[in-house]
Amino acid sequence: MGTNFGTYEGFVTDQMIEYYRARALGGFGLIIIEVTAVDPHGKAVTILEMRADIALDEAPTPRAFLMPRLAERGIQKIVNATVKKFNEDGVVYEQSGKEVTIGGFDTIVLTMGVKPYNPLEEAAKKVCGEVYVIGDAKQAGLANKATEAGLAAALAL
Repeated sequence: MGTNFGTYEGFVTDQMIEYYRARALGGFGLIIIEVTAVDPHGKAVTILEMRADIALDEAPTPRAFLMPRLAERGIQKIVNATVKKFNEDGVVYEQSGKEVTIGGFDTIVLTMGVKPYNPLEEAAKKVCGEVYVIGDAKQAGLANKATEAGLAAALAL
C-alpha cells in the first residue's frame, strides 16, 4: 500500500513523516515505507543489482510481466555489481573484480536488502524448551513468507 504522501519527484513530506511516526508509536511490528515504481517520464533509468538478475525474489507471474516492461522502456540493468561509493551524480561499483564509475544522474534511489540477524536464539533456548525463529531473523526474505512462518509456528504451539 502506498499513501501518495510523497511529492511527485519522490521527496518525503511532513505528512508522510507524521503518518509513519503515528504507526511506529502505535506499536506496529513491521512498517514498510512506501512503494517504488519505475516510471521514467523521459528519463534514462539504470538499475544496479548485486545478484545475477533483478527481481529474482518476485513470483514467476508478476516477473514475467515486469521484465518485458522494463526492456520496452529501455531500462538498463547492471547485474553482479556491488556499489562501493556514491559520487555527486553517480556511483562507483565493482563488477568482476573491476571498479566502474557511472555518472550523469540527477536522482539516485537506494534500496537495500537485509541479512539475518539473530542474537537471541541461543539465549532463548536456554530459558525456553521451544523456540521458533522466523522472518529475517532466520533468512532474509519476503514479508508474506515470514507471516506464513509465524502462522505455522503459532499453530504448532
